Amino acid sequence: MKELDLLIEISNTTGNGSQKIIKDLLSNNMTDDMQYLLDIAQNPFKTTKLNKIEIPDGVDLFSTKSTFKDWCSLIEELLEAKSANNSYRERMSSIIKGMGLNKDQEDMLVKITTKNLNIGLGTKLINKAVGYNMIPDPSLMLAEAKEDEIEKWDRIWCEEKYDGVRVCALVKDEDVTFFTRAFKELDNTKLSKIKGQLLEYCKDSDPVFFDGELTDLDRRSVSGKVNKIMKGTAPDNIDDEFLFNIFDMDDWSTLVSGKGVKMYTDRRSRLEKFFKGVPQDSCLVLANQ
Repeated sequence: MKELDLLIEISNTTGNGSQKIIKDLLSNNMTDDMQYLLDIAQNPFKTTKLNKIEIPDGVDLFSTKSTFKDWCSLIEELLEAKSANNSYRERMSSIIKGMGLNKDQEDMLVKITTKNLNIGLGTKLINKAVGYNMIPDPSLMLAEAKEDEIEKWDRIWCEEKYDGVRVCALVKDEDVTFFTRAFKELDNTKLSKIKGQLLEYCKDSDPVFFDGELTDLDRRSVSGKVNKIMKGTAPDNIDDEFLFNIFDMDDWSTLVSGKGVKMYTDRRSRLEKFFKGVPQDSCLVLANQ
């Protein structure tokens, strides 16, 4: 498949001027299939729920033949699914194996399917190559470090510094999707307690997201635990001691546009009202301000 070969070529492109070379390669080879592959790989709000897929080595003479359209059909099914189970993983493995790809092509398609395409393709570069904002470019609020900018402010809000992992939780369509700060999806079955409580206290609400820091009770081991979740090696009870320290919330539209319109004071007031219904022993914690 020529689109996969091009992505393999891009993954091997390094050195001075590599970003322009990559952009030109994409612009000159932007087929519909390439756009679909890039959208699935890079769009943080299109979640395949598959964090790990194992493709058996060697040639299986008895495997069912499949096509790129079969892969697309299963991807669309996964985008609508609440979660992925072993049946989905086995079906995807069988489809990729049956496409007759070489090993490098298989590996590239697995990276796309599991949203682990780390080959130097940023959202801005892809959108420039496509010619329009095909992929949303969300961002989370960060601290300001420019002293000349800070001096203009008449007041400053600060939250407690947490030694954990920045996590964004999107509550939408009676489900919760978790992202890292770089908007890499986290398997929500490994964050079931936080998911359950967010759904409980967000009943009948419009789509919103919560921004905060994931810690555990000793605030030391959470980074390793999140790495296991991302690698697909986490046990089901890995979230037993997780705390989700929340310091911001806003509407879903803010993530899509990448820019908010509500003042922070209004957002904090909304967040404090939300926490009036949350018990003290909850794994959801209002960040100290």
